Amino acid sequence: FGRTALIIAAGNGHAAIAKALLEAGADVDVVDSEGRTAAQAARKNGHPTIEEMIAGETGRRKRLLESLFSAHAKGSSTGSDGGAVPSTGGSSGPPQPPNLEQLRALLLAGSSSSAGTTARESPF
Repeated sequence: FGRTALIIAAGNGHAAIAKALLEAGADVDVVDSEGRTAAQAARKNGHPTIEEMIAGETGRRKRLLESLFSAHAKGSSTGSDGGAVPSTGGSSGPPQPPNLEQLRALLLAGSSSSAGTTARESPF
């Protein structure tokens, strides 16, 4: 009860299914009714390769988020067409949120709206 397809696949050792779900953007941070993530379910049931695959995807998503935050903080982002997106921030005032194309890229990359950087900043 309360288990996602990724948690079930990871806990039962179905690596190909877990990989497909990760590629489709499955949320790796969801916990089941026992408080376990997919990576923890894989570990508990003796599937270290799947646990490592999930950890690798988690790291990839985290690096993507940090890269987008860094680009936004520097004021140099690119749009979907590869062209520069002007910075809305400056040296004064609060930082501005990423533009909608950046948010879309984050969601398509499988990021979670509850994720954040090491400084606990939300991408949203």
